[in-house]
Amino acid sequence: MLNLSKYERKTQKGIAIATAQLLFHIDHDVDPNQDIKGFINILMNKTESVATAYGWTSGSELAQLILQEGLDTGEVKLRLLKYKNKSRLADKRRHNDIKNSVISYLSNYCQRSKTYEGLIDQVQYFPDFKYKYLDSGVDIDRENIIDIMKTFDEKDRMYILKNVNAEIDRRDAGYSLGDELEKYLNDIGQEYGIESYIDEFEVDGKNYFSFKILLEIEEFLALLMVHSMN
Repeated sequence: MLNLSKYERKTQKGIAIATAQLLFHIDHDVDPNQDIKGFINILMNKTESVATAYGWTSGSELAQLILQEGLDTGEVKLRLLKYKNKSRLADKRRHNDIKNSVISYLSNYCQRSKTYEGLIDQVQYFPDFKYKYLDSGVDIDRENIIDIMKTFDEKDRMYILKNVNAEIDRRDAGYSLGDELEKYLNDIGQEYGIESYIDEFEVDGKNYFSFKILLEIEEFLALLMVHSMN
């Protein structure tokens, strides 16, 4: 039962708000331009209780209240348009989050591709790891990535292809820097018999890198022992 004000004006607004909330709950695509009879037809015989700003109610209960008290269809329309707009924005954000999750996942393993289908063809060679993406709320692995990729339209596919290739270019640039660093360390370590290997080189930002340096220093240790004996 709705907890409405005893004042008529506030009562009418409360009924309109509860009606809009219930209609949107029943159907996100409900036509906001209907008359009272159209809204009542949607609400009638709906017995599920739904929480509104004025308490719990059902469609059938609200339909009876509208028949008794009337309905401000203008207020209902404004509310429905507001809910629809918020829903579209939320759907758009989630859609973009899923696209970015797919880009992140593919960039871990893909090689550069000229086509979107070329990215899909590489999936069979991916390791069988599951990645959890908190922003989009989806889990992605080798088993479901293709199904997810098939849901995108042509515009989204070109966006994903472009950004995956860009991420791959950045990744490969990082590998190149790692090779240069390894060569530099080996050049200066050659005199002392030290051989260096760069492992897990990653570009963390424009001017930030993380990596491990593995050293083979047996000859260097032997030289230290000789010098210490002398």
